[in-house]
Amino acid sequence: MRVVVVGPPLDASGGIGRLMGYLRAALPDSSCDLRFLDTRGRSVSPWGSIIPVLKTCVALLLLRLVRRVDVIHINVSVGGSTVRKAIVRIFCLGLPTVLHLHADDYEGFLAPLPTSVRSLTERFFRSVDVVIVLGAVWMRYVVESLHVPSERVRIVFNSVPEFSASAEGPKPAGREFRLLFLGRLGDRKGVPELLQALAALDRTFVDWHAVLAGDGDVAGTLLTCRELGIAQRVTLTGWLDPAGVAELLRDCDALVLPSRKEGLPMAVLEAFAAGVPVIATPVGSIPEVLRHEVNGLSVAPGSVPELTGAIHRLATDPELKTRLGADAYATWMSNFRVAEYAERVLQIWSQTARARNERQRGGRLRLFTSIRR
Repeated sequence: MRVVVVGPPLDASGGIGRLMGYLRAALPDSSCDLRFLDTRGRSVSPWGSIIPVLKTCVALLLLRLVRRVDVIHINVSVGGSTVRKAIVRIFCLGLPTVLHLHADDYEGFLAPLPTSVRSLTERFFRSVDVVIVLGAVWMRYVVESLHVPSERVRIVFNSVPEFSASAEGPKPAGREFRLLFLGRLGDRKGVPELLQALAALDRTFVDWHAVLAGDGDVAGTLLTCRELGIAQRVTLTGWLDPAGVAELLRDCDALVLPSRKEGLPMAVLEAFAAGVPVIATPVGSIPEVLRHEVNGLSVAPGSVPELTGAIHRLATDPELKTRLGADAYATWMSNFRVAEYAERVLQIWSQTARARNERQRGGRLRLFTSIRR
């Protein structure tokens, strides 16, 4: 089976590229011929994506001409991502197509737009064979707000490979509590609340250090750390590849992600796969993955006191930290291993291609029968 995956570069910052990279590595070599087409490029400007989109459209036309594509898999998020993928979709008409929604707040993106644009977006989603979503909350949105028939929507949770942090054993007694944040620095990921919580923690007797790994507003985050007097306790690394993330997970005591909006963050699953306890907010599909006091701690979005309290609990209760980390790893083992994810996606591709081919054969047969009559 020949599959074309449309989306950002695999090594770009962001969860989509990382997830697709994990998928590519997990798929058996004999399962399919996989080709990735980049529609975003490296530019931060929307205009910088024009050339990559044009190249993708030309590549699709050529692949269709030589019959080297069986299924199209389009990764889509908010903003320019939707515009780019809607253009690409025109060049996929007639081909089995899977749309994979990764957005953290698609309703917030779509609601302010003109009615005509919302209508075109709904038609875009309804035009494909299958829509993959990251959880039940997103399935409800796609069915109820974008009016995609429920039988064409599939829930497929993000998944990750195993990280080896849990194999390192317990951390040395008496060392500082090491907290890790993975994600784009900014309001959406709750970084302002995190910095305020760390400043409040600094007024307790807890000895701590935090590593914030991600791109985004690095300069603004550093300035805030200085204003709060915690700059000496915070390290900003920029965006890291999976190897860099694995190294940080081996060294940390807990992951914190106090997001205001989310899809299903890769950072939470990567921490689970490393046996690292997680503090997160119940937004997006996180409540379908993280159970409070079972495999992590859940805090209300925007609540600095709750966030401070949760960090303090893990920093001062090693038994709780160990138990939550073990249950997080068990959750990953049961539900979020990338090998099973790859099998599920491969199954969707196969079913989509087969169903579209059967419909096309049936249409040709009906046409032939009509002509004979």
